[in-house]
Amino acid sequence: PGYLASFCREKGWRLVHISTDYVFSGDSKDLYTEEDQPRPINVYGASKWAGEKAIQQTMNDYLIFRLQWLYGVAGRHFVGTILDLAAKREMIRVVEDQRGSPSFVDHMAQAITVAIAAEAPAGIYHLANMGYTSWYGLCVEMKQILGLNTRFEPVDSTQFPRPAERPMNSRLDISKFLRLNLVQVPSWQTAIREYLNET
Repeated sequence: PGYLASFCREKGWRLVHISTDYVFSGDSKDLYTEEDQPRPINVYGASKWAGEKAIQQTMNDYLIFRLQWLYGVAGRHFVGTILDLAAKREMIRVVEDQRGSPSFVDHMAQAITVAIAAEAPAGIYHLANMGYTSWYGLCVEMKQILGLNTRFEPVDSTQFPRPAERPMNSRLDISKFLRLNLVQVPSWQTAIREYLNET
């Protein structure tokens, strides 16, 4: 990102950079705003925070969007994994104590495209589908939409030890982006229904 920022500054171009909720530790009880100090707890988050800092130290004309819990038609993601498992298993244990906003990449791409076209003020923006849930809550919603026979069992994160620690609270405050009044951002429930109905 630092090299890209230098190149864009020389060319007089605006840089659009995608970052992540993982720049935060997740130990706050509140929503994370753009003014909150990042404190990543894993290498991925630290690398993304380093990229953000490199951009800010190099140029002024940038848009940094912090996204989270993404899913879409391409690539591997939680929603696709659950659908694959649901076709094979009668019961799936799902983490219930991590909270955030499941976000449909189509909606995120649309919002970012509109912000670029509208020449939104430079800076950092949090962006996600509206509302918050847990991974377990997302599975319950998917079960209701699709009529899945699979039973989902809520468990805490200690039941799924991972090599890299995950933030417990990934809830991003997206009000700064909403104040631009550029595009409607659907709820996460509307988004997952739209995605499942399309696939």
